[in-house]
Parts: sequence; structure tokens; C-alpha cells
Amino acid sequence: VFPRLKDFLLEAKSVMSTQAIPITSLSVEQLANLKQQLEEDVQTLSNSIAQLKSVQSRFLEAKESLLSINPSNKGNTLLVPLTSSLYIPGELSNVETVMIDIGTGYYVKKSVLEANKYYDRKLEMVSANAEKMHQALSSKWKSLETIMQVLQQKVGAEQKQ
Repeated sequence: VFPRLKDFLLEAKSVMSTQAIPITSLSVEQLANLKQQLEEDVQTLSNSIAQLKSVQSRFLEAKESLLSINPSNKGNTLLVPLTSSLYIPGELSNVETVMIDIGTGYYVKKSVLEANKYYDRKLEMVSANAEKMHQALSSKWKSLETIMQVLQQKVGAEQKQ
């Protein structure tokens, strides 16, 4: 369900790195290139945040589904997903353990309590990374606004000459 989450987070982390640049010493062309790069970074971070929200909602959904696995539901009929659009009827026979998807097609058998703890850790990790990305996005937006102001000033000064 969550393929290559670590790769995704590492890629997003590399986008979040920033360097200080004396923008007033840059030419109009360099400022335009920097503006374009910042716009791409903002777009990438926005997409990454959206993907993290999607992952977070899937973890929440999986965690919430664990609530229905309790002794009072043993023997109940349910629909078992074979694919994202194909379900077959089944019966809840084991309320002690569950199989959880840990990524890239690997499943692990855990108790319901251990599965809850696993999803809590994953949700905490995704939330922390989303917060870091929000901070990076805010920083990129501020930088972009500054670049746009300096670019407008330089273009205006060139037009007056």
C-alpha cells in the first residue's frame, strides 16, 4: 500500500535544502532563472505534501479498520479486498492477529495491539515530515516573493534607462 515511502521522503528532503544567495547582485536573467527554480520547488513541495496527506489518510484508514477486529466480531461476515476494486465475502475467524502491509508487497503478522502501535509510529513520522515540508514551503514562498520584488525593481530600473 505504501511503496518506497522512505525513498519518497528522502527525495522530498533534498528539495527542502536551501542556500543563501545575495540576490541584489544577480542579473535580471539570473533572477528569472532563480524565480523559475523556486516556482518548481514550490510545486514539488506542494505535490509532496499532497502525497503525504494521501499516505496519512491510508494509514488512518488502516488504523481505524483495526477497531472492528475484536472478540465480539468473531465469526462475522465481511468483504475481503483482493484488489482495489475486487472484494470477496469472508468470515472474521482470527481476532488475535492481523497481516499488515509494510511496503513493496511485504506483509507482517502482528497482534492488533502491535499493528496499532505500528500505525501510530507511521502516522507520527508522516506528520513530522509533512510539518517540515510545510515549513520549507513557507520559506520557499517567502524567497519567491523576495525574488519577484527584486526582479520587478531591476526590470523597472532597466526600463527607466
